[in-house]
Amino acid sequence: MAVDKSRIAALAVKNTVTVANGILPPDMPGYNPKLQPLQFDPQKAKQLIAASKYGDVSKLPPIVWTTSGWGNDISGVIGGVIEEWRRNLGVEVTVRQLEPEASCTR
Repeated sequence: MAVDKSRIAALAVKNTVTVANGILPPDMPGYNPKLQPLQFDPQKAKQLIAASKYGDVSKLPPIVWTTSGWGNDISGVIGGVIEEWRRNLGVEVTVRQLEPEASCTR
């Protein structure tokens, strides 16, 4: 609810993708057109966090986004989500990258 998916689609990928409203895109087996997506509503997101065991965004544990990659090169979509969280919730996110070669050899 704190991420404006349309903004990310416009800025990060120049509207070359359909905004996802669920885990499965249309035309994929298992897609359910009756599911209602969560609407972009940063205030509601803050209210839900306030109602959680944390009580406030300032009391959230450290947020670490783990992804594959190297050299601090993160995708525009991931960067967009992180920026949305910063802008709309005031949280900081650390990105932890796992090098693809290292993770494939284990």
